[in-house]
Amino acid sequence: MGIQISDLNEDVANYLHMTKIEGVFIADVPTGGAAWKSGIKDHDVILQIDAQKINSRSELVERLAQYQPGETVLVQIWRNNKILRYPVKLESDNQQ
Repeated sequence: MGIQISDLNEDVANYLHMTKIEGVFIADVPTGGAAWKSGIKDHDVILQIDAQKINSRSELVERLAQYQPGETVLVQIWRNNKILRYPVKLESDNQQ
């Protein structure tokens, strides 16, 4: 998806006003990548990929490895106390 991610911790979850520690924190969304093209932003939190919960960086990498470049996944994110969904067309760097 062309993003830099890390596991979500209690400090970041509190900063984002999340009530649960769930998902994967997006530290950076480089301009021009698949996530950026879809509208995903820095400091979003990925909660699900195609309705499958994601709770760690390793789960996200494992889940994305099941897809091929060119396929589209539905990404559910947390941003500003809202849950949003974005279709993301994967590129060759979808392991990030």
